[in-house]
Amino acid sequence: MSSVINGTSTKPAPSFDLERLGRLMTTRDIDGLVVSTPLNMTYLSGYHPTAPKGDEPPGGAVVLSRHNLQHPIMIAPDIYLSPFLEEPHWIEDLRPIRSVLIPINAATERSEFFRFMPAARQEGGWVQHAGETFVGSLPESIGSALKDLGLSNGRVGFDDLRLGAKIS
Repeated sequence: MSSVINGTSTKPAPSFDLERLGRLMTTRDIDGLVVSTPLNMTYLSGYHPTAPKGDEPPGGAVVLSRHNLQHPIMIAPDIYLSPFLEEPHWIEDLRPIRSVLIPINAATERSEFFRFMPAARQEGGWVQHAGETFVGSLPESIGSALKDLGLSNGRVGFDDLRLGAKIS
């Protein structure tokens, strides 16, 4: 998602001190973080999650590993990822989860995610990876992200313990 101009990357930096977060995680012996409450998610990612219905949580998360702070993973409903096609973002591993706009009887398949992406952008960059990681639920996607970051057996902190209890 980042581009290079005159040998310099245009990928934006996080809006917070990432190295300080890593030091705090080390001090507290935490290998990873799963941040899913809207204000914390906005702080860490710059993305402001929107709830599909006013009485439900937005259903997104940022997963960070202190062992690889430069590879965070952001999880969001499929319908909210298209703005990142044109807007540079410091998190490059974007993973969609099934939204309420996909019919209940539709399978959770790559083609369902691509309903929300222009055809010309489906076979490259983060969109292709997003299609490969598309799953039906937030807990399922978080579990996959934890595995991909090597945190399946690590000490992981959650800002929402109810969500943490759902991750197996």
